[in-house]
Amino acid sequence: MSGHLNGVAASFKRDNPAAVYVHCLNLCLEETGEKCKVMRDALDFVQEVAHIVKQSPKQSHKFQVLKHEMAPGNLPAHFLPNEMDSAHRCSEICP
Repeated sequence: MSGHLNGVAASFKRDNPAAVYVHCLNLCLEETGEKCKVMRDALDFVQEVAHIVKQSPKQSHKFQVLKHEMAPGNLPAHFLPNEMDSAHRCSEICP
């Protein structure tokens, strides 16, 4: 999966040159959560929302509709995040 020529990571890198390969995302997020309370709280929130969506067919349907509406090809350009702005905000929150 992580092959530098034909793996998933290489495919992501071709589509988005700013993408960074992380060997084990779970370990990376766990370490980040230990060091940064804001990140830990955000990840906990995402986990809770995912649990709610998975447990409710109604919420699951709403999520699928929203996911389709927010797909990159469906959003106006001004809705897409600027990577530099995101990185700057993260560095302010978790030094």
